[in-house]
Amino acid sequence: MSLGKDWDRESADLFIHDSGARISRTSYRGKLAWWYFPASLDSPAVEHEPTEAGREDAFATSVKELPKSRPKRKAKPSPGRNGPASPKDQKGEGSRGTKDPDSTPDDEESDDEDKDESGE
Repeated sequence: MSLGKDWDRESADLFIHDSGARISRTSYRGKLAWWYFPASLDSPAVEHEPTEAGREDAFATSVKELPKSRPKRKAKPSPGRNGPASPKDQKGEGSRGTKDPDSTPDDEESDDEDKDESGE
């Protein structure tokens, strides 16, 4: 038996398609059979006889059930969970009210001193 395009033989009883669909000879729902399991969980499994002919029928079912063309994946940059860090976040001036690591307590006090000297 030759495998169709995009199918991998994992064992004598398990074949996996690139789309995630599987053909497996296993007990499912209390029946030993060749089962075609679609990649979509919304689609039901299809039962075939537990013979070599049943396996061929399962592959014939896959030809009907599998999408004719797979969508092409777009390469997405992976900036992380919350997106790329802004320049402020990189310096530690994020929106969480953190102080500038370069500032000193003297900087804050000097503002108060300026007010006192001007008479305000």
